[in-house]
Amino acid sequence: MAASQKHLLPQARAFYAQGRSVPEIAACLPVSEKTIYRWKRDDPEDWGAEREETQRRSPQATINKLEEQFQGEVFNRDPEDSAYADNIYKLNRIIQDRRDEYGDYNRSLDVLHDLAKYALENHTDDERAVVSVVIDGFTEHLKRSAT
Repeated sequence: MAASQKHLLPQARAFYAQGRSVPEIAACLPVSEKTIYRWKRDDPEDWGAEREETQRRSPQATINKLEEQFQGEVFNRDPEDSAYADNIYKLNRIIQDRRDEYGDYNRSLDVLHDLAKYALENHTDDERAVVSVVIDGFTEHLKRSAT
């Protein structure tokens, strides 16, 4: 692997874990699809397992589980039961709170993606390296604050 591209492998792996396709990753990073496929094949890290874990822990997966529970409550209880109504209200509130909380998180990631794409298209390698460090730091901050 070329030394000038080696520093991009963690970013490519992170993009893949987020659910992006190889062509999408290649569009974000200054490497070819062929290089990304080679990294994916040769990397001792299991990109597929990382993707599954990221998706399992994703905000949307949490919301989906809560909505499944909500549906179970709606269809499996007597609507005249006051405990039932209380459970429905609480569960609906939790779902909405998660949507609000994770919506901000996802918007932050979208902004970071746009910033990275802008830097890739408009700045030198040295300038992109600085942007990359800043984005990585902010992404870690978002991950810590989301858990």
